[in-house]
Amino acid sequence: MTTADERMLEALSRALNFEEDGVAYYSQAMLASSSNLALDVLRTLRDEEVKHKEQILAIFNEVKAGGSWKGEDEPGSPMPDFVSVFEQLGGNPPKEVSEGEIAALQHALEVEVKGRGMYEELASNAPTEPEKAFYEKLGGEEIEHIKMIEDAIEYFDDPEGWFQKRAIRVRSSSICTRLMRACGGISKARNSTSPRRPVAESGEYSLSMQN
Repeated sequence: MTTADERMLEALSRALNFEEDGVAYYSQAMLASSSNLALDVLRTLRDEEVKHKEQILAIFNEVKAGGSWKGEDEPGSPMPDFVSVFEQLGGNPPKEVSEGEIAALQHALEVEVKGRGMYEELASNAPTEPEKAFYEKLGGEEIEHIKMIEDAIEYFDDPEGWFQKRAIRVRSSSICTRLMRACGGISKARNSTSPRRPVAESGEYSLSMQN
């Protein structure tokens, strides 16, 4: 085994230990969860760590057996966000969320932040492109984990405020979509041989967008 292989296996072992600890933590936290929503968030995160563990272990075994790091042939499927998990339960607020469940999510947030930092470090030190791309992918997925946990904590802390922010986001997204469509229409009109703009009843030109 070459020095490069030993270094590669050492980095993979570090990542593997992190993911194994994550699986164990989320599995234990699920046992203490009584809220369906908190349980599904923890289950989703646990399943993501299992997926990471399997991906890392496959590469580890390949390299240890004398093979080379070939990278992944296909991109992984995107993980669901907190809203998706919430909607899968019918969008019904949980009856009660314990302080222990909130504490479990807060600790999970700390763990995921450390994981993101670890993968950023591994990616920056990776000597080959397949290694760098792999660790960058895992780091990006850790960021998605962080977003999910932050969203869950915010919801459990202030459900009404979370719904209000969500409504604003959806409304803003809808308005932006209509604005882009309108601007695209304007651009096409300006590039046409016979540019025209909508005329209001008063005879003046206008561009109207209703909310």
